[in-house]
Amino acid sequence: MNKSIYKSLVLIAGLHVASCEKSLNVIPDSEFSPANVLTSEAGLKAILISSYAAMQSPVNTRNLINISEMTTDMAFNSGGAENLYLTQFINFTWDPSIAIVQDNVWATYYRSIRDANIVLENIDASTASAASKKLFKAEARVLRAYALSILHTWFGPVPVRISSSGEPNLAKATDADFRTFVEKELNEAVPDLPLPGQEEAYGRLNQGSGFAILAKFALNTKQWQKAVDASLKVISFNYY
Repeated sequence: MNKSIYKSLVLIAGLHVASCEKSLNVIPDSEFSPANVLTSEAGLKAILISSYAAMQSPVNTRNLINISEMTTDMAFNSGGAENLYLTQFINFTWDPSIAIVQDNVWATYYRSIRDANIVLENIDASTASAASKKLFKAEARVLRAYALSILHTWFGPVPVRISSSGEPNLAKATDADFRTFVEKELNEAVPDLPLPGQEEAYGRLNQGSGFAILAKFALNTKQWQKAVDASLKVISFNYY
């Protein structure tokens, strides 16, 4: 019995002696790395989808309704988990430090803008196909403009970030410059999106959704004829 144990210990020790001189470190081909995430089509697509994801958080929709209605006589709250922050809107005592606005509105949409900027800054030098480059550029520009339009609904003209590495304390744009930028981005980029129903996956942008974003932005900024023109483009697809 002791001999068997001794032989086993010797065998185990021998395996350690005969093992590799250094640890095996293989990076799976399916994983991104700092060396390829900004140069490959798959890597940039992942960042583009991240921009989409920031735009589609259901938390933002709930908070938009809650905050909008609590400041009117349409809704009231007297308890529960959300009463702490809703009381500030009921009593008109909120300030810029309120986390629900900073975390779930301001930061969320600027994350979408950041990811869109990263795509736009790296797409030309990537290994993506010409068709993908054109599509990703269009989607990123429309996503960025869409995020800015929602921020405008909440805060008015805000800083227009078109770089992922720009000045941290960027001044807000004038209302005229803000509107001009958003409209220009949408008018130039939307025609490069797929026609309605031809997008790669459900939820991806197409020309119908792009012109709808433009129509809503024009409506919210009281540009009535531009709202009509963009709406007619949506109707002209005969898809909705």
